[in-house]
Amino acid sequence: LGELWHEWTSSDPYGPLLAIRPGGCGEVTQSHVLWRDPSGGSDVVSGVVYQDRMFSVSSRGVVACRELTHGGLFWRQRLLGDVFSSLLAGGGLAYTTSEQGRVDVIESADEFRLAATNVLGDRSLASPAAAGGDIFVRTTEYLIRVAMAVAGGQTQGVIALAE
Repeated sequence: LGELWHEWTSSDPYGPLLAIRPGGCGEVTQSHVLWRDPSGGSDVVSGVVYQDRMFSVSSRGVVACRELTHGGLFWRQRLLGDVFSSLLAGGGLAYTTSEQGRVDVIESADEFRLAATNVLGDRSLASPAAAGGDIFVRTTEYLIRVAMAVAGGQTQGVIALAE
C-alpha cells in the first residue's frame, strides 16, 4: 500500500476524507478515489498512516482509526482538549497533543486503547516531532524532549527540557 495517498480536504470540521490513488491525468474522480467518508475529515490537523491504519483527529479532539484499504472505521473516541497539531506515530503508538498541553498516547490497534496520558503543564499548538528515537514537543514556553530509557527491564519515557 505504499502507493496509497490520502488527502484531507475540508473547509469545516465535518468535511470529507478521501483516499486517492496517485497518478492519472485529467478527471480521475471515478478511477482514483478508493474510498470517501463525507464527514471524516479535519479542518486543521493532518492525520497519519501507520501499520495499515489511518489515524485522524479533529480540532475538537475526536480521534479515529480506519482500515487503510477500504476506509472502514475501527473506532472513534473523544479525547480531552482541542487539537491543532498533527498526529505522530511510531513504536506501535500514535500521539496527539492538545492545545491545553495534554499528550495522549494511543495503541495502534483495532480497538481504542489509551496507553498513556502526559500533561505538559503548558499550552501547545505545535505538532510533535521525532528524531534519533526521541520525541520533541514545543509548548508556548519550552521545547520538551521525551527520551526512552530502560530501567529494571522496563522501558520508560524520561522527560527533559531540550537544550
